[in-house]
Order: sequence, then C-alpha cells, then structure tokens
Amino acid sequence: MENIKKLELWPGELLKSDNVTSIVADGERIDKYVTIIKAKREAAEMLKYKHLLNDYAIKKLEKIIDL
Repeated sequence: MENIKKLELWPGELLKSDNVTSIVADGERIDKYVTIIKAKREAAEMLKYKHLLNDYAIKKLEKIIDL
C-alpha cells in the first residue's frame, strides 16, 4: 500500500509525461518507474482479496494495473 500512496502524490500530467522520471514529495525523492512497478505489484496482491473490497477500490486498483 506504501507505493500506491506514493503514486497518488504524482500529478496526473506529470505521471503521463515522458520527460519527468522523479519528483520530490514530502521531503523524499519518488522515482516514477520504480513506484509504478511496485504499485502494480501491490494492487495485484490486493485484488486477490476482491471479495473484501468495494467497487471504488476495485476500480482504483485496476486503474493502477493498467498504467
């Protein structure tokens, strides 16, 4: 869940941009590609327990996997 939260710190336009590879948020450097890979892994793990999640959470996790 840690990397999913880090991914949420990224503004949408910067996340889509190829020119930006990292940002500094809350005093720490966050690498875009490493965070995306780890967040996808976390989202896939959480989706294993889909029966415990509401529709909003499922859509949010599926959106992360589609990045």
